[in-house]
Amino acid sequence: KKVIIITAMLAMLIGISGTLIYKKTRPIEIVVTGSIGQLSEQQLILNSDIIVDGKVKEIKESKWTNPGMKIEGKRNVLQTDIVVTISELLSGEYNNRDVVVRIDKGYDKKERVKYISDGYPDFEVGEHVLLFLSRDDGDLVTDEDYFVLTGMFQGKWNVEDNGVIANKREYVKHLTPKRNKDVLKTQIKTEKENNPDWKEKREAEKEIIRKRNIELFGE
Repeated sequence: KKVIIITAMLAMLIGISGTLIYKKTRPIEIVVTGSIGQLSEQQLILNSDIIVDGKVKEIKESKWTNPGMKIEGKRNVLQTDIVVTISELLSGEYNNRDVVVRIDKGYDKKERVKYISDGYPDFEVGEHVLLFLSRDDGDLVTDEDYFVLTGMFQGKWNVEDNGVIANKREYVKHLTPKRNKDVLKTQIKTEKENNPDWKEKREAEKEIIRKRNIELFGE
């Protein structure tokens, strides 16, 4: 009986210790949610500065945009840079072999903080992807050479072994769920030829939105 009691007590102590260690080491989670405007296939193509086919080369360490809130009025978001080696440039102009894609999610190893945003996809090293990318024009823009996903998770597609691309998110059912990459290349060419002034229209729309925001929220 003594052996059974001692064994039970040891098991209880181990269980309590394990729970305390788990709670202490479990990362703090910051979850960001919100609605995302649906982009048509035309918008996805024409709103992208470049469209690339490539493989994920590196996932860099996540960094906060305003650590310690030292800069007044600037949001503090945990961002991660994804380095993708370009196999083929399907649209736009870009001379580097690697392109950096910045997403607003990540993990702070030192502080054990996980920043989760459902609006951004996950990446894995070695993953074959097709990306619709835009230059950052948001409030956290820097002068670094990087891009953001057009339409957030709508801008990341996986390339399968047979050359077909697919976006697995339920939210993008309004877009073609699967298509051959060669068909996409033809569609890109057609959209650009049929909309030669799209870039100017897009910039004009951005300016209208900027002025409206100033009217509503101030500078």
